[in-house]
Amino acid sequence: MKCQKCGAEMVSGHLYCDICGAEYQIVPDFEPEIELSIAESLSNISENIENHTDHPTEEFPNPEPEQTKFKVPAFSTIFFLVLVCFVFIYAGYYKYTHSVEYRNTKALEAVSNYDYYEAAQIYKSLRKDNSQDAYWYIKEADTKLMLNKTTEAYNLALLAIDLEENSDMAYEFLLSFLEEQGNYIEMNQLLKNCGYPEIKEKYWEYLCEVPKLNYESGSYDTSLELIFEEGYEGNIYYTLDKTIPNKDSIKYEKPIQLGNGTHILTVIYETSFGSFSEPVVYEYQIDSLVPLAPLVTLDSGTYSYAEMIEVEIEQGTKVYYTTDLTQPTEQSMEYTSPIPMPLGESQFKFIAYSSKGIASKVTHKKYNLDIKVNISAEDAAIFLMQELINAGHILNFNGSIPDRYGVFHYFYKYTISEAGKNYYVYEEHYLENQINNPLNQFYAVDVLTGNAYKLILENDGSFTRIEF
Repeated sequence: MKCQKCGAEMVSGHLYCDICGAEYQIVPDFEPEIELSIAESLSNISENIENHTDHPTEEFPNPEPEQTKFKVPAFSTIFFLVLVCFVFIYAGYYKYTHSVEYRNTKALEAVSNYDYYEAAQIYKSLRKDNSQDAYWYIKEADTKLMLNKTTEAYNLALLAIDLEENSDMAYEFLLSFLEEQGNYIEMNQLLKNCGYPEIKEKYWEYLCEVPKLNYESGSYDTSLELIFEEGYEGNIYYTLDKTIPNKDSIKYEKPIQLGNGTHILTVIYETSFGSFSEPVVYEYQIDSLVPLAPLVTLDSGTYSYAEMIEVEIEQGTKVYYTTDLTQPTEQSMEYTSPIPMPLGESQFKFIAYSSKGIASKVTHKKYNLDIKVNISAEDAAIFLMQELINAGHILNFNGSIPDRYGVFHYFYKYTISEAGKNYYVYEEHYLENQINNPLNQFYAVDVLTGNAYKLILENDGSFTRIEF
């Protein structure tokens, strides 16, 4: 081997050239793990050469001042550094390509390219890596819907509603899905278990719960008017006899009046989508000296068909009324059965009295019965008498009857309605010796055709027409 500076042959065992004094540049072909041991051996050899006994007095020529040179690193060192760099680069690349941001971006790109399967696979991996975050469940469920795998999408969302993070997204997904499917019953069940008030408010119309009442169950010293909160779009049905209500029960359309006594109110709610709530029971104990104002079931207004005016009477009270705008008292007409609505305009005032003579507030109603007629009440009476003459009940239009001195007269009382038709109602009286005796016999005449019928009236306001 030659000196790298002057080209002279190297002397074995020397570290410096005997000619020019330059240090030999020898790259050992050793394994990295013994490199440190070799360096220590070379150091020992150098010390031995300097103290060699074969030349005790020989002085080595002073070498020329050596210029600073760059030392070439060992091959193993270079390889190690390259390997470290590669590892760091690969680790960074791996970390980047497996980051949430990167994978989410790739999933979005897949969706934009209509590659829903690829997107689903990416979101599946994100879901597994973030098992407590409902967000990734729903992202995967969305792609499942795009693949028409509705059952898998639905089940993924169901798994997510109890997770620690973003479970509100799972509720939103499920409710929207069920709404589109028209599965309102399951929506109702899901909303009942939902702990997010804002979601319940958003889907309140599907939450089948009885609307709130203005009075809770309890004892009261005054009569109550129960009103359900507004804003619901379904129907409320109730009973007051401890039975479970259904669609055939009383439909809530106006305030519920409660007077003295114990009242068990049972309520159900039907949504506009046909779902029914569980029954809710309210119990009220009312002990009031003042009776409840009479509740008239028929609202004030204009009517084209004759209606019956009915009043709900509180237990232990009596109801009286007037039709001449005067204040009703215990001396006024007592209400005992439904009252037929008079023709034209009319006004009723009702009052209730307790057994101790304490009066309630007055209930005032105004009505206008405006019906279409072809025949006046006077002409209808003539049609009726003609029918009675034909039947042999009377002899002539004077009302004469066989074998008696008196006559029958027919007095118009009111108008009634049945199956969309209106009828004049007449009561038969017997007049003799200037004495007028009502006979409790009634007849009806169609206001449009003049057809006459015998009429049987019941105490509850119902009636039966009978052909002559």
